[in-house]
Amino acid sequence: MEYRRRRQLLRVRGRSIAWVVPLVLLVAIVLLDLNTTERFRIISWIVLVPGIAAAICGVWTTAGFALVSVVTYVVVDSAWPGEYQAGLADFVLVALGGALATLASAVRVRREQEMLHVLDVAETTRRTVLRPLPPDWAGLEHAGVYLAADFDARVGGDFYDIQPGPHGTRVLVGDVQGKGLGAVEAAAALLGTFREAGYHEADLLTVAERLEVRMRRHRLHTAALG
Repeated sequence: MEYRRRRQLLRVRGRSIAWVVPLVLLVAIVLLDLNTTERFRIISWIVLVPGIAAAICGVWTTAGFALVSVVTYVVVDSAWPGEYQAGLADFVLVALGGALATLASAVRVRREQEMLHVLDVAETTRRTVLRPLPPDWAGLEHAGVYLAADFDARVGGDFYDIQPGPHGTRVLVGDVQGKGLGAVEAAAALLGTFREAGYHEADLLTVAERLEVRMRRHRLHTAALG
């Protein structure tokens, strides 16, 4: 997921460095404002600092940058003669921008937490339907990567399994026609049947017939549900 990849980019040795970006912007704006003429006052651009923080930092960090931006604005603007000061209007802009940035950060963090929870549920579902297999399970060396069509969903209609038993090792690889929860349910039904029939039945034809019957029963059930 894009959010998790972005979090990794903003970490060094496990610690977040997202705060560096708005801090560098803050320092740059202050230095530029203090080292230019009165015709190029840009201290009000400091409203961008909490805005950037809202996109990549946590709520409290964003609130901290909002507060620091307001204080910095007052200090830097007061360093100029009265006729060159940005004034109250820009102060209100910076204060309001910081408040809105903090609110936006809270909304963003909450949505990301909800999304991570959904991804965890999807990952749990995938591991339940497609059980993890040891590298050399049942005398077979194997490796696989599961990539659902919808990456964020983490689970789809593709399925596979290796089932050791008294009649040998059986391997099943398949793809359910369709997508979404219906495809996952069908894959789970077939895998459950395969794990039992593949172990107990000596004839592969019987295993295939059991899978066919299970698929028909599943279709009857889904049709009855509409």
